[in-house]
Amino acid sequence: MAKIDGNIFGGFRGKLGNVVGYTWKGLWCVRSKPAVVRNPRSAAQQQHRTLFAEEVRLAGRMNWALNIGLATVADELHMTACNAFVKANQEAFSLVDGALAVDWSALIVSAGPVAPTALGTPELSDDGVLTVAFEKNPCLIRANNFDQVHLYVYCPAQNTGYLAAPVYRKERRISLSLPDNMIGQELHLYAFVTDTEGRASDTAYAALTTEAEAADNPDVQDVADSLESETTDIPDVQTLADTLETTETPPPYTAAGQLDLFSGGL
Repeated sequence: MAKIDGNIFGGFRGKLGNVVGYTWKGLWCVRSKPAVVRNPRSAAQQQHRTLFAEEVRLAGRMNWALNIGLATVADELHMTACNAFVKANQEAFSLVDGALAVDWSALIVSAGPVAPTALGTPELSDDGVLTVAFEKNPCLIRANNFDQVHLYVYCPAQNTGYLAAPVYRKERRISLSLPDNMIGQELHLYAFVTDTEGRASDTAYAALTTEAEAADNPDVQDVADSLESETTDIPDVQTLADTLETTETPPPYTAAGQLDLFSGGL
């Protein structure tokens, strides 16, 4: 049975015929009465449900940042910030072997008309303090030095993230002390700006290279040292000359020729 709030021309709550009245974020809404729905549980249907559930879980973990960065957008769409996040990031999510795969660099955690920032290379000190420099107005549009810059750091391995204390745009640097279980892990950094009216900017992204990733990508000096250690047994020019004098057959191709190819590239 429906219950009318106010007069007959106002909204109502409950079932009235084949419709149901309710309120959402202060608005009177009406929806049709749910019908009996067939649920075939097809493979595609189950995959879509799994993907959506994983997206909502991630949004819940990131809600500290979303409630600031997507607050205005969520209000305009009459939905929660978490729902706005899921809606805005469909292209960044996929399922791989039943697990959620995320294009972390494409995630939108904020949106709005405020002049954005741009992140530099993150630096991690020995005592676990993450510091990143930012450009205060890379787009060269109208901006206020006292806008607040927010930094959110997310760690997929720990399924958690932390929001740094905001700083003014004019300060150009922001820091966050990381817990021990996030040090050495893959980290994704999201920065955005809010003005005095609570409006936000679009998202700026950076990633922190972990120790494991660095180990998989040796630099040029490491390669040079490796080559040097591998060529200690290669005979010098005089030894090869002596060999040519004592034999009528040409010497076989040696590693010395291969070393010349690498040394040109180094």
